Amino acid sequence: MLPEIKLQSFEKYKVSDYKVKIGKDILDERLENLSNEYKSFEDKDNNAKSELGDQVIFNYEATVDNKEFEGGKGKDVAIELGKDLFLEGFDKQLIGIKKKRKEKSYIYST
Repeated sequence: MLPEIKLQSFEKYKVSDYKVKIGKDILDERLENLSNEYKSFEDKDNNAKSELGDQVIFNYEATVDNKEFEGGKGKDVAIELGKDLFLEGFDKQLIGIKKKRKEKSYIYST
């Protein structure tokens, strides 16, 4: 059973417009940030090597002490090389690889 709720009158509350002025420099900076967040990437030739700023899509299987763990597998994971957002130092290991190649990468935690 739910408790009874008595609604109060909103007539005693006053509402006013709230306007925000944003300078052109702040607006330009925000638009630039949005543009960078949602940029598009062009597909490379199969023989071209990956470079900083490229998007790489990969599958992975991770282990700790040679044991699998929950969340240790991923498929079609996309990262932009140079952002270092996946695991620290991981994207540096993907620079210079070619498309559709199997590579092993090792990340050691201290």
